[in-house]
Amino acid sequence: MSTDDFDWSPLGESFWRSAAESCQHKPSELQLRFACLKHSGLNATDSARGAGYQANDDEGMRQQGSRAAKTTAVCELLAYAHAETGKGDDGIVSGKEAKRILSRISRKGNNNERIKALEALSRLDQVEAAASANQPEESPEQSLAFIIAAVPTQGLGAYLALCSFVAAGGPVCNFPFIAEIAPTIARNYPGGWAKWTAKGHMTDFLCKLADAPVLSDDELVAAVRAKLGPVKTLETGNAN
Repeated sequence: MSTDDFDWSPLGESFWRSAAESCQHKPSELQLRFACLKHSGLNATDSARGAGYQANDDEGMRQQGSRAAKTTAVCELLAYAHAETGKGDDGIVSGKEAKRILSRISRKGNNNERIKALEALSRLDQVEAAASANQPEESPEQSLAFIIAAVPTQGLGAYLALCSFVAAGGPVCNFPFIAEIAPTIARNYPGGWAKWTAKGHMTDFLCKLADAPVLSDDELVAAVRAKLGPVKTLETGNAN
């Protein structure tokens, strides 16, 4: 494991290291970090810069990022990340492409790589089925609550839900469950939280929310459900 201050959120360094071991084309350290940053939402140039690629000027860095994004190792890493979260980047690895890449590994990799790829394919199928089953009948608030409850560990679902909300143009302060998730986001994903609260007239308000006690995984899900009302679960599909 590395000891530097690179931000591996939201999936964490252990996930990315494990994914690297499961890839048929083993990534370099730079490719591994590039994939992490690319999956978090950065463009290829900024991902290359943040990962540690070297170039003489901005154009050189752009070329480095473009080449890195097209490598098989990076695409395999992004496929595993897509299978883990149900979220892709800006088009390099879509859900369909992730399945294609993982299917290839499951056929041609060694035993360990094949097992990991099959497990990832199964997760991807479950996430897509759950999204398809719930999308037509749920409000935006229910969809966000569903994401929070689906992956509660260390607030990962909350982080993904907030990323989705912000990407769609919603102000952080208007997130329906911001009071409930702010403490865990600030603690577990400080890089993202700092970016979202760095500017704006609501910064003090958001910082005060983040100072509240951090809820446990179960407490967070319960608080979101209590605020929203009945929310469908991944396990049963019934209202709780």
